[in-house]
Amino acid sequence: MQKLVKVVGIAGCLGVAAIFLFIFYPGWQSARQFQEGQKYYSLGEWLVSIQTLRKARPGKLKPEQQFQRRQLIASSYVQLGCYDKALAEYQELLKLSTLNSQLSTLQYQIAQIYADKLKDPVLAYKNFKIYLKKYPDARYRKDAEVRLKEEFEKIKEYYK
Repeated sequence: MQKLVKVVGIAGCLGVAAIFLFIFYPGWQSARQFQEGQKYYSLGEWLVSIQTLRKARPGKLKPEQQFQRRQLIASSYVQLGCYDKALAEYQELLKLSTLNSQLSTLQYQIAQIYADKLKDPVLAYKNFKIYLKKYPDARYRKDAEVRLKEEFEKIKEYYK
């Protein structure tokens, strides 16, 4: 009888441990993958960074980590030259973010991609205009005003 109690007791402990790991381990794993993704990003390993950050489950990260995760993925896509994927990530971040300082920076980064990387003066102009209209006191306001005029001149030259 005592052996049966010991076996049942051990099995019960193992069951509790299995449930504990099932519930909490994915959160630890996601945090670890997020940290590894940050490390690869800082080392310039853009593709590995994207792959590692994508494995981190957003629901298991803190809200600021979720935002930073998506931002690192978007920045890695820019570094790899995948501007369409970067723009999609930035657009998604605009929908998710609630802080104005983050929103203004994201909008500015989108405009920069259109201007510098994709060489699309119309969309660059549109996004710089949105940036200046929505965030008049934003950090890059003066630069955006200069860039807006430059993009307008490019558009005028094209349609002459």
